[in-house]
Amino acid sequence: MPLRKRNKSPPNHSLDMESRPEPSNPYAGSNSGLSSTHTEDTAGNGLDVGGQSPPPDYNPLQRNVSNFVIDTVFIRAALKSSEVRYHLSSTVHTDISELRIRRLSSTESRSIATTSQLVSFLSSDTLYTITRPPFEPSIMIIKGSRKSTLPGTIQMRHRLRKWKVEQEHCGKIFQLFQLSERTRSRSLQWKGEDGTLLADDVWENEGTPVERPMLKLSQSIKLSTQELLITCWIARIWYFTTKPMLYPMHTKD
Repeated sequence: MPLRKRNKSPPNHSLDMESRPEPSNPYAGSNSGLSSTHTEDTAGNGLDVGGQSPPPDYNPLQRNVSNFVIDTVFIRAALKSSEVRYHLSSTVHTDISELRIRRLSSTESRSIATTSQLVSFLSSDTLYTITRPPFEPSIMIIKGSRKSTLPGTIQMRHRLRKWKVEQEHCGKIFQLFQLSERTRSRSLQWKGEDGTLLADDVWENEGTPVERPMLKLSQSIKLSTQELLITCWIARIWYFTTKPMLYPMHTKD
């Protein structure tokens, strides 16, 4: 599923969608590039994209989370509280053709932490859907489902140990992330289109493989950018579950 030729002069269009005006073109007029300006982290706060009010007993989850880990179908904050922030429709080790991610409300997060009750995946709350084209094994396709998600189609292509992450929207191609493998530290750096370091994808800690994949954000970023970055991180991990010999954890210096 090759994309068309990349547009070399993208318009003012970015992952930072907090200040974007409303339609006719809801994605016009935003600043270019990934924003590193801090915005209050509302992950799991019970607010949906439509601005629905939280319940009376609302208590926000801890803000400014910078590290995330995968725990079966949940993505947790890598903190002492281990708050559950996101929910996957399936584990990344499942041989399926589609994987979805949604943000959990604070009520759901606390319920998971205090009880053993299973939480159903609500398709209506899906943020992004990741698919694997059956005849193009080196490509992952991501599409957003909410007003807060990036429009168009996001394509992740893996070739010669390198990743290319691009967005196709309105007939134009935009680079989203640059990925750079750091062999000595056994990690992968996620950078913005301008080369700004956004996060480290860590699979070893002091020479020992980590029990759970971890994404370490290097700076405060918009929630919309964070959620796209987490989705791409999940897509990359899912990609390698069917190609274990290519997973960076198994490479040699």
